[in-house]
Amino acid sequence: MHCKTLNILHPLLPLAAAFMVLCLPGLVHATEVIPPDFKTMVHRAEIIFQGRVTNIRSEWSGEGNQRSIVTYVTFDVTRTLKGKPSSTYVLQMLGGTVDGQAMEIDGVPKFQVGDRTLLFVEHNGTQFFPVVGIMHGYFRVQTDPQTGNDIVFKYNGQPLQSTAEIDQKHEQAVAPGRAIAAAQAGGTPMKIGDFEAEIQRKAASNP
Repeated sequence: MHCKTLNILHPLLPLAAAFMVLCLPGLVHATEVIPPDFKTMVHRAEIIFQGRVTNIRSEWSGEGNQRSIVTYVTFDVTRTLKGKPSSTYVLQMLGGTVDGQAMEIDGVPKFQVGDRTLLFVEHNGTQFFPVVGIMHGYFRVQTDPQTGNDIVFKYNGQPLQSTAEIDQKHEQAVAPGRAIAAAQAGGTPMKIGDFEAEIQRKAASNP
């Protein structure tokens, strides 16, 4: 596979240069992200909503050394938990595919039309992926075929069991040598209604 290496300055990466590899597909290696704890995730988010992806559009943006691919993901907002997004919300992110050329950022979740997601959004339009903690503020919502419950999945495809699990991931990252109780494998997946209630309680206690 032939790849072209570029140094690109982009408005979605203010005051920083992103080392990008553009090929088929291209790849941008992102710095490892420390997962935020649940309180920080809720506090930092300017908007928190659940919605369904209705459209995805990618295009080239900028000129010369600032030329890169930008993707616009449109959501039908079904539930607002913080902030005041419109009923149709557009998330702007760096990367995507145009005319067979792809630019991807390592660790950034991919969207598909029809996806149901819950997002903790910050700095939309100025951050390369405008979600708190990058992949850590992205959650999928899917219906359990056995119970009919809508449950929450993390970016890695594993079900979220509780908001305490988010805090545990943060503690493991900032204090790797410390003994921390881990979430039990095979535990009960968290229902979306319970997750949303926890978010609203935390937002109300930390405006």
